[in-house]
Amino acid sequence: MDETKRPTFGQWLLDRARRAGYQIPDRGEQARLARDSGIVSPTLTRLLADSGTPSIDSLQALAAFFGDPLSEILIHAGWLTHDDVDRVRTRPAVARPITPDEALDELGITDPGDRRIVEAVIDTVKRNRATGDASDERTAD
Repeated sequence: MDETKRPTFGQWLLDRARRAGYQIPDRGEQARLARDSGIVSPTLTRLLADSGTPSIDSLQALAAFFGDPLSEILIHAGWLTHDDVDRVRTRPAVARPITPDEALDELGITDPGDRRIVEAVIDTVKRNRATGDASDERTAD
């Protein structure tokens, strides 16, 4: 969908409420929607009127109430785009643990001697874990 032709959040919310069976703009129906969704009536009025930016609490309440994914509500509220959501969904998972060299680089440890010391400590810990050696545990005297 072209993001520029998307309805306002208030328009979307009005349509979504009507699809859920609420006969808005009837004030009694708006009050019922507020009560049922857990959103206070003045906040719901502001959301329907496109007055201000919806809070994350309101968006989470609407997502839970309507049974819609929060990501879709965030898109309708203008907090995210479909591309933002797709990028998160398609981000590859890390397939392997970080290596000691990568950790040292990330920590900014560049001195070769310091790197050898840290790598030796990591190797010792790995060996102890693999063999179940508890000699590296410290006890209070």
